[in-house]
Amino acid sequence: MDRGPPAEFLNDLIAGVRAIQGVTKAALAYSLPIEGSQWNSVFIAADKPEPRRAETPSAAFSPVGAGYFETLSMRVLRGRVFDDRDADGAPRVVVINESLAKRIWPGEDPVGKHIKQGWFDSQTPWNEVIGVVGDVKFEGLTAETPMQVYVSLPQAPTRSVAVIVRTAAEPGAITPVVKDIVGGLDKDLPVFSVRTMDDLVDTSIARQRMAMVVFVLFAIVALTLASVGLYGVVAHGVTERTHEIGVRIALGAEQRHVLGLVVRQGLSMPLLGTMIGVAGALALSRWIQGLLFGVTATDPMTFAAVVAMLLTVALVACYVPAWRATRVDPTQALRAE
Repeated sequence: MDRGPPAEFLNDLIAGVRAIQGVTKAALAYSLPIEGSQWNSVFIAADKPEPRRAETPSAAFSPVGAGYFETLSMRVLRGRVFDDRDADGAPRVVVINESLAKRIWPGEDPVGKHIKQGWFDSQTPWNEVIGVVGDVKFEGLTAETPMQVYVSLPQAPTRSVAVIVRTAAEPGAITPVVKDIVGGLDKDLPVFSVRTMDDLVDTSIARQRMAMVVFVLFAIVALTLASVGLYGVVAHGVTERTHEIGVRIALGAEQRHVLGLVVRQGLSMPLLGTMIGVAGALALSRWIQGLLFGVTATDPMTFAAVVAMLLTVALVACYVPAWRATRVDPTQALRAE
């Protein structure tokens, strides 16, 4: 990779950012979570047999500085993460993610193992694995987490560097101060793509969010039409039974018994339709799983809410006309057609 800014510049930059009031943690990196890797490569494990060229594993390589994992609150599962010992000229080290550890060394402790970027016969240097961290979303929130290799930034400098800042203050208040620090070190160095992690997440799921908005609008329209149609059909059916209701009352049936009978019979059709609808939804739900995040396509609460709403509409559609019919004078009900 291309040589980046001098080490002295990066050291002064991160020291200045960490000294800003309100900043709790800060670090440098080549790429950010969710945003994706800009350095993907095949790699080889020293203690594994030489794989066939087509089966050589590939990982997302990410140069990061000391404090990166602490700033992003990433879990350290084994070993340690980068610190000031891992400078340029020191023994080359890497940190890997959990997915890579499980794929390459299942059931083994990867700390102390060695990997290198490139093919088996490449002359790239070997790197010692010093730690394992938990998986984080890398290629967007909906994509599977790839195998990741974190490289010490001083040992793999890059032309483009991101400053990651965790702050207790409003992020917008920190931005001008960070820009001033960069300008004070190099007035010709541009500062661009300033955003919060919330902005990064929003951008990542913009397509899914728009698709879900469209789905929600169609769902609301469909649910409204279904509710109106259900009410109309059930209410008309109960109204048609006005004559029957009058006969029952004239023969001495109590109004509450008649009302309960009509409601129970009126709900049979909506119950059957709801069961068929739920079965169809469960069968087709897998097609929208890719548009969902943080909830499954067969979420029980969602299904329960929709079923409860439809049955409530059906109950009202049965109860209201039946209640009115039981209040009509029996002689008028008997004359009803």
